[in-house]
Amino acid sequence: MKKFLAGLLTAVFCCGLLSGCGPSDFQLAMYDAEDKVLMAADSYFYKKHIKHVTDTRYEADFTDFTGADTIWDSNNDPADGEFTIEGSVQVTEGGFRLVLVSSSGAEVFFDAADGKEDFSITKDLSSGRWRVKMLAKEASGSIDILLPGTPS
Repeated sequence: MKKFLAGLLTAVFCCGLLSGCGPSDFQLAMYDAEDKVLMAADSYFYKKHIKHVTDTRYEADFTDFTGADTIWDSNNDPADGEFTIEGSVQVTEGGFRLVLVSSSGAEVFFDAADGKEDFSITKDLSSGRWRVKMLAKEASGSIDILLPGTPS
């Protein structure tokens, strides 16, 4: 009986190892689907994600990142002024984008496929919710981004 249980547990363990963990089909589809990016909720998978976050800075190293992850979220009402987001991204593999999401839609302001590492975007504030999301498909690399404080 003990041999049977040991064999059964070994078989279950091996099946678990072979099936592994990884991104879902939904997370894989987020990279190219604006309707999923516009959703308030995030869905993501990281094999490794080490980050340091302050009110105005986001730094992270990541491995096998797939999905959408919000790194800045602000409600601005009433509209007043402008904000700037700048930084650098080094992607060693996979696809990676930074997207500015507002009530009027999503705008890609950094795409690793362009071959650049540094970026800067300045936008006029309008009333409503503003978010910066990282979108990735099996991406590995690092990011260092300066974000606006809470808009005033």
